[in-house]
Amino acid sequence: MSADGSDRKVVLETNDRFRLLGLSAGQTELIYAKGSTPPDSGPILRSMEILSFSLETGKVRKLDLVNDAYFYNVQLSKGGSSIAYVTRNDNVTRIFTLELASKSRKELLTITDPKVFVSSISWSPDGSSLVFGKQTRTNLLSMLTE
Repeated sequence: MSADGSDRKVVLETNDRFRLLGLSAGQTELIYAKGSTPPDSGPILRSMEILSFSLETGKVRKLDLVNDAYFYNVQLSKGGSSIAYVTRNDNVTRIFTLELASKSRKELLTITDPKVFVSSISWSPDGSSLVFGKQTRTNLLSMLTE
């Protein structure tokens, strides 16, 4: 819509569970995550798709399929060129980045201590690094690291 609220237009409508992550680097696509219902025990999704929706054509493009991901710990970089996300399977936590242009996935960190969880992942303002919390309990943040 325009700044005054006129000229409203629906660009994407879905019944799926999704999180809008932001605009692509060229600001021509909406980047979002769509996930399956989490298991009863917590916030980890069995599978999550990272998708782009073209504002010009209305077409949806799948960028990645991620298993065992934290749905609320997925972040698009400020420039819209990369996504960071956290997975946890068999008590192993991993942090990945996904370059949107090449669809290349890179594992940045593996934590094998079953007591350590990653929270609040965020890109630095210049997009060159990630900041996140390490927790050993859900109600106590023990370390911030870069």
